[in-house]
Amino acid sequence: MFDNGDKKQIDLILKNYFTHKDFKGFKYSYENRKFSWSLGEEVKNYKINGLFVNDTQKDYIQLKKLTGSHKEYGAIASFSIEMVIKTGLIAREILRSKFSFIEDMYIFRLYSSNLVKNSFFRNGGTVSFYQNKAVTLENQVYKFIENIEKFFIKPEIMIYTVDNELLEFIDNNYESFKYPFFTKAIVYSHNNENLTEEDLMSLGIKRFSDYKHRKIICDYILNKNTTVANMV
Repeated sequence: MFDNGDKKQIDLILKNYFTHKDFKGFKYSYENRKFSWSLGEEVKNYKINGLFVNDTQKDYIQLKKLTGSHKEYGAIASFSIEMVIKTGLIAREILRSKFSFIEDMYIFRLYSSNLVKNSFFRNGGTVSFYQNKAVTLENQVYKFIENIEKFFIKPEIMIYTVDNELLEFIDNNYESFKYPFFTKAIVYSHNNENLTEEDLMSLGIKRFSDYKHRKIICDYILNKNTTVANMV
């Protein structure tokens, strides 16, 4: 049998690890943070348990603690993960365009249930911890952290830093991007000089949700870059 001390140990390991970890200059904290959501005059308060980077109030990697029938039978604890990114250079550039098709302002959303092809998330994206004589609880948590870093923190930092590796990442994970072509065009323009319309148009894939808007996106990127160049 396990007790609340086991659950607290999971939280303690996560908190201590991320408190002392630096990811390319980005600092994460593991906490239970309060949020407010407004719908007309109604305001709802809720909490998100998870990872927050550099004190941002909008981006998070939620480590949702599952309860009831959602929790795996016999598990000490079960988690699902959701990451949402709404801020950063790419988000600001998309907002600045003021295109009519820009509706919901998140640029990236990833659920652990999207990762079932990876063996660690094979159980519908749910990750559970068990009493196990062969593998200590501590080692289970560190394996959890390893996969959080690989599948959530790494792409989050690539997005924040507008890393050129995002070009291939977007092609392989376009369903998680709200505006995959726009994001890809921004990344390409950020990492390349002497852009042409042909260069930018070639970035498009028909499966992209914003593929039909690629012409006006390309015009926007090219005009923005021309304006900057004329100011130098």
